[in-house]
Amino acid sequence: MGNITAEDIRYLAKQLQFDMSEKEAEETAKDFRMFEKKLEELKQIDTSGVRPMVYPVEKETSFLREDEIQDTLSPEEALRNAKRKKDGYIVLPRVIR
Repeated sequence: MGNITAEDIRYLAKQLQFDMSEKEAEETAKDFRMFEKKLEELKQIDTSGVRPMVYPVEKETSFLREDEIQDTLSPEEALRNAKRKKDGYIVLPRVIR
């Protein structure tokens, strides 16, 4: 991993069509550098002899219970608090230009 700069963050923000101030870019780059440092620390841990895990417990947890249909909201109840709705859907502001 390289040293992520505010310029890198601004470039990514532009590619993703995000508005980002200089201060936000600097803070985000600082956060990424801290995250990179923590990842490097994790790489130093000796994990030889440790079996890889798929689940955080010894046994799979997907079988613990069957899915059961429970009380669900009607479409009217689900839309009740929506500020804007149209044809049974929630209308949200556009986020991609």
